[in-house]
Amino acid sequence: NSIYFFAGRLSTTSLGSTIKFNTDTAVGQLDYDNYILGVAYSRDIFRIGLGFTFGAEIGGAVRFGSYSSCCKPIVKSPSLLHSEELWIGPRISYEGFVLFDTLRIAGATTWGLSFTDNSIGFERGREIAWNGSARTLFYFGPEIILSLQQFPNAEFVYRLHHRSGANGTLGNLREGYNANIFGI
Repeated sequence: NSIYFFAGRLSTTSLGSTIKFNTDTAVGQLDYDNYILGVAYSRDIFRIGLGFTFGAEIGGAVRFGSYSSCCKPIVKSPSLLHSEELWIGPRISYEGFVLFDTLRIAGATTWGLSFTDNSIGFERGREIAWNGSARTLFYFGPEIILSLQQFPNAEFVYRLHHRSGANGTLGNLREGYNANIFGI
């Protein structure tokens, strides 16, 4: 069993650019607009072998900020906007390796479906541009996990939080929202 608390920024760029923390965006381009805060619960179901485990995850988040639509045009709200998200799916984790008998580096990824009550920011801009809906999209969440050997039950996690229409398969969208998130 694992409970993961996280926070991060929602990206106004593609999956590839978000992976690189938007270091490749043009000068003056808005890299991030709104924020995300949430929790996920995962459970290992069975060991596959070679350090891999199959499991499942369910998570929820609130996405919030002042950008109601981004980025062509940018529309800001005078009040705080929010959008709730829920995702569920299978998860594969790798127990990793230990460096210097101190630091464990591991990984995992979750695939599944993601549901929102409404869209804000760049995701809303994509809905308008593609005449689509981001209410139900595919979810993809690869992560890197770091922990100290002396505290094996406490982990620091970086995850790429990605919602996708898989090139129009769901919601007539290519992508929904991406985020760089960190948590424990």
